[in-house]
Parts: sequence; structure tokens; C-alpha cells
Amino acid sequence: MTTFIYEPIMVGHCPTFALWISRLARANGESTVLYLADSILESEALEPNVNLAREAGVEIRSAGREGEHYTHDAGRIAAEWYTNQRETSPGDRLIVPTVDLMLKSGHVPAPSSDVTLDIIVHQPGSEVGLIPPWAMLRRGRTGLRRIKGVRKREALLKSIQANHTFVIDPHEFLGPGKRRFMRRFGSLDPRLLPIGTLNTEGYEPTPCARRTLGLPTEGPMLVIVGSIGRGDGKGRSVLQSAWSEVRRSVPNATLAVLGDSIDTRKIDNDATATDEGNGVFRLARVLSQPDMLGIASEGSAVWAVRDRVEGMSSIADMALHLGRPVIVAKINVSAAWFTPGAGGELIDPGSHRSVARAILRAFDSSEPECTPAQSYFGGFEGSVEALAGRRRFTSEDLPARLRNGSAGR
Repeated sequence: MTTFIYEPIMVGHCPTFALWISRLARANGESTVLYLADSILESEALEPNVNLAREAGVEIRSAGREGEHYTHDAGRIAAEWYTNQRETSPGDRLIVPTVDLMLKSGHVPAPSSDVTLDIIVHQPGSEVGLIPPWAMLRRGRTGLRRIKGVRKREALLKSIQANHTFVIDPHEFLGPGKRRFMRRFGSLDPRLLPIGTLNTEGYEPTPCARRTLGLPTEGPMLVIVGSIGRGDGKGRSVLQSAWSEVRRSVPNATLAVLGDSIDTRKIDNDATATDEGNGVFRLARVLSQPDMLGIASEGSAVWAVRDRVEGMSSIADMALHLGRPVIVAKINVSAAWFTPGAGGELIDPGSHRSVARAILRAFDSSEPECTPAQSYFGGFEGSVEALAGRRRFTSEDLPARLRNGSAGR
């Protein structure tokens, strides 16, 4: 059996996620072929990710294009590839690393019936039924206007003739959202594919990352990592308003805004962070996985806020593995797992006072020790077994402090 994975996207988490999935399939003994955009194959920042997959025995090929942004057209292209690909033989397997973009674009893969089709859904949308606090509802910070689109994607998801459907957000399948999820999607017989080692397995954190990236080496530091624009992505406007209040309480605090889109041209990999004043430092280049792990482990807290109702982010998961406090929004389903005393601080994404207080609490509770990654969600081997269909995860696979919100480890 040969497993084929196609990922034309060159932005966000999609390339790294596809590389991780290819490693899981290969570790299960499957001959695995992964197609990636040329811009990813040429990226110095993603070279550690690509090399790990190749070392694991994954065959990596060019997708024959520079790469696509996260648009409806890209969803159509991916759906057409899975429908029309010509390489498979009866009994082979196709894995769609993220079917969400195809659903948003109104297209779904429909390959021949003699191959196995497995799809992975990041955010099925079953969390839309959450009722946020009135203050947030009044500010329109809930994402409720997206319900119509969610219902459409739900119908498309149910129309896909998949052999297996995986979800990666534990809230959807293990926690408070399970009953709602099963009511809508139980007919899909979904399985949880834990993302527990997506950001950590096989990577060594860059030593002395603060110094290496040109950041202050003393004082508490809040870290924002990933593809970050200059606008209000990831709730940055309210953070900007709150930061002055944080600095009044902790004058030597640092806010490190680190990262850019993978497709950014003319990246200077030797560039270091620029001091923008008021303790804010920005590094507008892609971080390698070792750099990302290094700076998150040396930071005092990790910012993982989204200002709309969405699923758990891989950055929050990375912080959990590293034992760093993570700051999430009350309207985000991450709040089901990251709570005070259980790895996180919750904020009202429309209140700068709420944000400032949460940051200060996170600084106070930050611990220097890292938690071994394999202690959460079964680690890499558990993910391999889940993808292979040999194991189903339950809430008992979660640490006690996530099951019951206690501060104990």
C-alpha cells in the first residue's frame, strides 16, 4: 500500500501539518509520497521539517506549482487533485491533511472507490453553539455571523465518501463539546488525531534563543509566534492597548512579535529583532521550528488568542508541551482545556484590562521547567496509532490537570 498526500498551500500551518502527517503514515510502515509547493521545498525556514520527513523515509515531490494562498481557488485545486490523481492502485490510501479549505470553497474530494480516502478536519464548527458572556456578545466578538457558512460546510463534510474522518481538536471529541459534536457528526464515526507532537517531535530548540534572535535576555517575556500581519490578526489590537498597562506594573517586560508568512520574499535569515519601543520587539521573518521552540521555551508566556470562535491552535499545544502558560480567549474552544491552574489564562478579547491582568498572572505563574512532550495526548506513537486506526483516544488519555482543571501535575 502507498499513501499519497497533496498540500499545495504555502502559508500558515498547512505545510508543517502535512509534513507531520506524512511522518505519521511512514512510521506506520506505509510507503508515503508527499507533494509540496515549490516555495516550501525551497524554504530555509522549513528545511528542518522537510529533512525530518525525508529521514523518516517519506518521498517528497514537487506539486508542480509555486504555491497557493489560503483561498477558495486553492481549495478547488486541492479537491480536484484528490479526485483526479492518476497514481493510485487499488488498495492505496489518500490522506487529505486538512479538508477545511475545500469545504469553505464548496468543493470536496471524490476519488475512485478502490482507494482509501481519509480526511482530517481541523474545525468542524460544532462549537458555534457556545454562548459567550454578554459583554462579548454585545461587542460582536463571537463569530455568530459565520453560522450560515458552518452549516453549509457541515453538509459538505457529511457528503464526502471518506473511509475515516479525523478531528484534531480535543474539545470537539473528548471534552465538553463531545455531545454536541456527536449529535451533528456521529454518522462520520470520527476519530481523534492528537496533534501532541506536531511542533516538538524531532526538533531541538535553538539554545539561547533570546540572544540569538536579538531579544532582551532579562525580564519576563510574552511571545507571539507565527504568520502575523500588521493588522488585527490574532487579537493584536487589544493586546497593544493592554501592553502599556503591563509595562507600568512590570517595566522590564518584553513583548516579542516574531514571524512572517512562509512566502515572504528576500528573507534575511540572519536578521534579529527590532526594538519598536515600550518593550515591544518585532522580527519579521519566518522562524524555523527550532527557533520557534527555543523562543517559546525561554518566554514567560505564549499568546494564542483568536478573536473569533475557532478551534485549538497548534501554538497553544506547543506551549502546553513546553510547560509555558498560554493566553487564550474565553470565546475560543481552547478555553475548555487551558484554564487558570491548568496551563493557561483566559481573557475577554474585547477588554484591554482583562488582557493586561491575564498577562501579569501568566508572568507570575510561569515556570522554568519544560514538560516532556510525550506526556500529553499519547505523543508521537499515539498519533501514529490513531492515524493507523489501531487506537481510539478518550478523555482518560489527558493529564488529570486538563481533565479536572486542577493545578496538580
